[in-house]
Amino acid sequence: MRDGTTLVAEVNLPDAAARSTVPAVLVRSPYHRSLFEIEVRPLVEAGFAVVIQSVRGRHGSEGTFVPYFHEGDDGYDSVEWVAGQPWCDGNVAMMGSSYGGWVQWAAAREHPPHLRTFVSSACCARWTGEWPWRNGVLWPGAITWLHMVAGSEDYTLTPVEVAHLDDPPTPLNHFQDRYHAKLPMADDWLKHPTPDGYWSPIQLAAADFAGIDLPVLHITGWFDRCQLGAQFLYDGMRRHSPARDRQALIVGAWDHTIREMRRSYDSVDFGRESVIDFHGERIRWFDRWLRGGPPGEEPSARVFVTGARRWQRLPQFPPDDASHQTWFSIARAPPPKGAGASLVRRRGTHSLSTRLSMTRRHRWSPGPTVTRPPTRPSSVGPCTPATTSSSSKASHSSRR
Repeated sequence: MRDGTTLVAEVNLPDAAARSTVPAVLVRSPYHRSLFEIEVRPLVEAGFAVVIQSVRGRHGSEGTFVPYFHEGDDGYDSVEWVAGQPWCDGNVAMMGSSYGGWVQWAAAREHPPHLRTFVSSACCARWTGEWPWRNGVLWPGAITWLHMVAGSEDYTLTPVEVAHLDDPPTPLNHFQDRYHAKLPMADDWLKHPTPDGYWSPIQLAAADFAGIDLPVLHITGWFDRCQLGAQFLYDGMRRHSPARDRQALIVGAWDHTIREMRRSYDSVDFGRESVIDFHGERIRWFDRWLRGGPPGEEPSARVFVTGARRWQRLPQFPPDDASHQTWFSIARAPPPKGAGASLVRRRGTHSLSTRLSMTRRHRWSPGPTVTRPPTRPSSVGPCTPATTSSSSKASHSSRR
């Protein structure tokens, strides 16, 4: 990196790279590189080089991991390093989910010259409006996640810590007492529940979207905890970016673990039609924007209508004729056991109060408590190499 820090990356090359240069896809993540084997193979078989990089301070990369705040400069430098490799034709894309989605936006805001497009999945971006606070309500799982990724390797929660994950949170000034150690950054998160100056360095605004002139494929799910962020990013690009007509959105009946492509959520089966070829969607997108493949149908949005069990294609989402309703959570008194949260829908001068029947596995629970921790990437089995691969370390300076 520009400050001399060395980051570890695994380079996976297709056979074609031995004969000519090829476009490359960069994945940057705080999770172990082996977790992405299942995503590497389809892309390499399609003729793309794939670089899986561990972000600063994680899994062999030098430096200290400070979630979210270092990814702009490091992302820029990493894109430009990939573009300068002898096997790369100078066309670089990025992809990733969750944290791996945010690193793409952080890099794109810095305008690396060789970044051509990216695929952002399940990405949070509305700091304190969705993560780690949601409009004044803390996600306890956010602090749990911070403890799990605080070191250079993943920390495994102790049985005692796991047993307390679903407990109502203690007062915030004692919240970290349930963990093995106290993290200064967790205290910072707890002290900043609103979008103040602490979060402003990583909060995207209209001017940022206006400066990102890139086609982007946005993917999220109705049950994705980061759906609000994904919609915010899509809306921001549609409203302000010069590339507003090169944005595409897919919203399916999935939760945060989109890449697993399940057809059901919390015992509700949405049918075979709800599952798409996740790898194929990304390959077609990269083929279009990295190799001049067949044009898609941009601008477009594809949303899965859960009640009808079918996909619908729209010019944009929400559609122009959509109506909006505002719902408020109230805490007059604890609702009956199993009843979930009280919601009030206000429309004009009238109000309608209704009680939702939900279990603790859902996000709503009595009062401001949210107890469901974030889902971490699941392990994947070994992948028989279908590529020529090697390990590489990215150490370079900015080309800006």
